[in-house]
Amino acid sequence: MNADHGDSGVFERFRSELTKRGIEEAAKRVLWMPSKTSASDHLRDFNSVDCSLDTFPYSGTTTTCESLAMGVPVVTLLGKEHRQNVSASILGAANMPPEWVAEDSEQ
Repeated sequence: MNADHGDSGVFERFRSELTKRGIEEAAKRVLWMPSKTSASDHLRDFNSVDCSLDTFPYSGTTTTCESLAMGVPVVTLLGKEHRQNVSASILGAANMPPEWVAEDSEQ
């Protein structure tokens, strides 16, 4: 984890939330990466990623496609509105495993 760029306060709040929710091991493994100035540098960062967590409540589109293009699995949570299910649609269309789409927060 490297928070020496950008807003380290945001990074620390995110880590704190992971820890409060009982996933402290994940909090130790989260990478906080700075914005990139080129698309190739941005995509190269995916080489450091084991799994992408979809955003919520507004589901990703570009980042989901980028993750899949770079061979990185994406985990998403279904919602009640279209804007919350875009990644689930992309994952389904790409024939990804159904386990990548959680139906509720417990799953």
